[in-house]
Amino acid sequence: DDTKTAPVLGLRWRFFKRHTLRADYFELDRSGAGFSPANVSVCPDGECIELPVDWPVNSFVDVQVFNLGYEYSIQFAEKLNWGVGIGLSAQDFEIGILTEDPLEPGEKIDSKSSFTAPLPTLATVFNYAITDKWILNLGLNWLEVNADLGDTDKIDGRILAYNVGVQWKAFQNVGFTLA
Repeated sequence: DDTKTAPVLGLRWRFFKRHTLRADYFELDRSGAGFSPANVSVCPDGECIELPVDWPVNSFVDVQVFNLGYEYSIQFAEKLNWGVGIGLSAQDFEIGILTEDPLEPGEKIDSKSSFTAPLPTLATVFNYAITDKWILNLGLNWLEVNADLGDTDKIDGRILAYNVGVQWKAFQNVGFTLA
């Protein structure tokens, strides 16, 4: 099964009519097994080993994400809020590969790496109050990374996060969202 539920802890503080600060935290832990689609170099302990095409590998990616952001409401009315935001996403990655050494059968290769990446984000939000207690929330968050890390290392990636949810305003200044 490729689908996993990941809860998100989020806080929003509207400190002026059109200005909001937000903070979110979530974790994603993914693992898989398959065959390498191309020759892959794995460098445990600084010594690189090339895995041939169709070599069996197990891999994992674990990430903890903490987002901070500011949102400005372009349109703000009693039932409607539409705004844009900027932020910083601190992402703590741990990635790894576990496989058998093709040069020494029976020997395992267990290569892991971890790093933290502070990344800028852009967002747009739309909220519509269906009633005094129920609010429709829509959002789009965008993050893109293009970095050259040396002669041969390069990181390219893009994350688009679409959010659709319903918020129940349980008390004044406290709400719960299902998205």
